[in-house]
Amino acid sequence: MRQMRNAWQNEQQAQLQLQQDEEEEERQRLNEHGDLMRRQEILEEVANNASRQNIDTYQAQNADNDDDDDDPYMDGMYMDAPNPPNPPADDDPYMDGMYMDAPNPPNPPAPPPPPPPAGPVLMPADPAGRHSLGPMNLECPNCHALHFASEKLSTSTRNALKFGMCCLTGQVDLPPFPPAPRDLRDLFDGTSPHSLNFKTHVRQYNAAFAFTSLGVNVDHSVVAGSGPYSFRISGQLHHHSGANLLPLPDRAPVFAQLYIYDPQEQLAQRQGNNPGLNPAIMTEIQGILGTLHPYVELYKQAFQIMREKPAEEHDTVAVRLHAERTQDLRRYNLPTANDEVAAIIPGDGSEQRSDHHDIILRLRGRGLRRMSHLHPSYSTLHYVLLFPHGEDGWHPAIPTRVIPGIKPRSPNVTQRCYYAHRLHSRPGEQPLLLWGGNLFQQFVVDAWASVEQSNLNWVKNHQKELRSDVYSGLRDAVLGDADNNLNLAQHGQRVILPSSFVGSERFMTQLFQDAMAIVRAFGKPDIFLTMTANPRWPEIQDQLLWDVPPGPGANHQRRRQKASDRPDIVARVFEGKKEAVLKEIKNGKFGRVVAIFHTIEFQKCGLPHMHCLIFLHPDDKIHDANQVDNIVSAQLPDQNLNPLLYETITTCMLHGPCGADKPNAPCMVNGRCSKHYPKEFNEHTLYGENGYPKYARPNNGRTVEKNNHVYDNRYVIPYHPESSAR
Repeated sequence: MRQMRNAWQNEQQAQLQLQQDEEEEERQRLNEHGDLMRRQEILEEVANNASRQNIDTYQAQNADNDDDDDDPYMDGMYMDAPNPPNPPADDDPYMDGMYMDAPNPPNPPAPPPPPPPAGPVLMPADPAGRHSLGPMNLECPNCHALHFASEKLSTSTRNALKFGMCCLTGQVDLPPFPPAPRDLRDLFDGTSPHSLNFKTHVRQYNAAFAFTSLGVNVDHSVVAGSGPYSFRISGQLHHHSGANLLPLPDRAPVFAQLYIYDPQEQLAQRQGNNPGLNPAIMTEIQGILGTLHPYVELYKQAFQIMREKPAEEHDTVAVRLHAERTQDLRRYNLPTANDEVAAIIPGDGSEQRSDHHDIILRLRGRGLRRMSHLHPSYSTLHYVLLFPHGEDGWHPAIPTRVIPGIKPRSPNVTQRCYYAHRLHSRPGEQPLLLWGGNLFQQFVVDAWASVEQSNLNWVKNHQKELRSDVYSGLRDAVLGDADNNLNLAQHGQRVILPSSFVGSERFMTQLFQDAMAIVRAFGKPDIFLTMTANPRWPEIQDQLLWDVPPGPGANHQRRRQKASDRPDIVARVFEGKKEAVLKEIKNGKFGRVVAIFHTIEFQKCGLPHMHCLIFLHPDDKIHDANQVDNIVSAQLPDQNLNPLLYETITTCMLHGPCGADKPNAPCMVNGRCSKHYPKEFNEHTLYGENGYPKYARPNNGRTVEKNNHVYDNRYVIPYHPESSAR
């Protein structure tokens, strides 16, 4: 104990010394920073004094001409102005402390006149066309996924295209999806007369036939709200597998329990559980899954095996469905009854330890059991409409493809790479997964949650490699408890999330400190720019799937997917356009850039959104209202002079209606608009004392009517004209 105590004291002393050294370094940095700031303030004061002297001198020289109507400097242009008279040499303020050791320059130029008041802002001409990523028609030579040109790797050439996001240049080799049954495809692609009802309620139809239930907190305020569909969750997402194949006496059978009944009783029970669903569609789906999905027979066989046991064993007997794939794991190996029902467990099974390969089934006596997200059938048991053949999903034993001369990223395919491969479109008939609509969006969220859970498990199991013992934890709490009043019940195993884990506290703190270091070096940012994905972008609309054309006499037109049905395409297009915007900024769109950083977030409607802070070179910083007007506008553009800009602003950049016209608008807080719309009319831009300008919103009579509401310049969200027009 004494040795442990001494070791702990030595460790504490070392940590204290390290902390003192760090504090001393921080004090030195602060002193140096203070000296630098004081020098900068002195230089700024000298410059301001010189500027004031220049202005006073100019005003004194032109005092006699203040009332002259022919003053050439008041024309707003300086082309016809005569040369100003030379200032007196003896009283020239520019000679004091400026040119004392230099020869007198001949006829030194007079200072330029102060800029005239800001006049009407003229919008720049519309660009020749909108920005475009081009068609998504470049095919990966390895997996045949379709890409935009901006998604090529930097090592790609015109004759040797290379892409990494779909298959890691060939290292991820997965089989194509099996052909979908014709009747089920007809429901997805619009051929069936019931297609619209089916796709509108596809999540409910899938839940009615799923083997497992979804355990998660769904944000219904977003799901049920207006606007595009968005599947938003909070907390941990997992699948529950009903361990009991027989329902409780006072409960109706649900999920996997339904599959042990005969078809007619199954249909009646499902219809009773889901009275709002179409019976004809329910009958059709039940027939398809009963014929194709292998787990239907597996569950029936497991039930028969356990029911044949003596009655006294019915409460304890269990069947383990063991997923052991022995063939080529890059190919689909559909489960069969012979190789899946691998063990009958006697007793209560409490001594058995199940891993991610097993599904445990019982007749009765147990509640819900959480299914491992690492199980090969994790997806197929819940998303039965997307995987009607019961094909395997991701599991840890899928090997990567070995390419000569290329070092593999890992021996097995990771979850992230697997799902990235599956979400890409390829030539030919698209799989049911990409037709899934709202169900596809749920699948994407489910896949992301599974990837995050795997990352968290890795961190939890590799705390030693992450050196989590250097963080304060249970040991420090015990050894530092000098008062013997420690309650160990309040402490447990701590899992340290490193800064490399995206979204962790240390990750966010590191980004914040990096941002503050940039501000400390370059001062406050000059431009705050936002960018939101537009679901009407042609690159998105071109990739949405079309239904089969309706037949003669149909009472509806041909339908197409909505942008919310393809969050994968929305994210890819936004990424490409975001990179194009950042490249333009770095190339001097607003002036020379010395620093820039941005963050991406997703709005409630599911669209990605960028916040970007731009730091300009000192010579290109914004100093007056004219410079503000050259970058930002808050006015309705002229429809004839700027048709592209007018379309963008009137479609995307008008706030409201809110206030008395719509008291229940999302922006309304305590009866007032939280964004302070409508703004006040402003004839000219006013450069505020706190650095925030009040943009010009002249009352020029321009209005636009939308949704029975008339908008004027007071409702315009500030925008950059050139970028908005593109």
